[in-house]
Amino acid sequence: MAEIFLSWSGDAGKKIATTLRDLLPTILHIPPPFMSDIDIDKGRQWRDDLDNKLRETNYGMFIFTPENIAKASQWMAYEAGAVISTNNKGILVLTLAFNVPATSVPKYLLEFQSSSFKEQEWKKLLDDLRKAIKKKI
Repeated sequence: MAEIFLSWSGDAGKKIATTLRDLLPTILHIPPPFMSDIDIDKGRQWRDDLDNKLRETNYGMFIFTPENIAKASQWMAYEAGAVISTNNKGILVLTLAFNVPATSVPKYLLEFQSSSFKEQEWKKLLDDLRKAIKKKI
């Protein structure tokens, strides 16, 4: 099963992640991506749920905006570290730069091909993700 983990921070990042959570299943025919704000039930120990989901994920999608770049989100860094540390199982690390240059993505993610929200790059990212999902099925 395709498990996509959406990593975001700030208001703009949350809006983009929410849109992707709704959009990706219709485009890729997969279950909704994991988004902590929606998928961790109230009353749960959120840290355990988050850590479990990070271990289970096949694809980490990191959404960067001017807001979370400026604030250097520690949670996104934590989530990226967890995903990268399990990269030996073939996890794709997808960085999306929204209204920021791809070169402004934090250094710990620069070695992964970054994508902007420009049409051509977005289509390539979706095509590559679709191919990776087909290989795992």
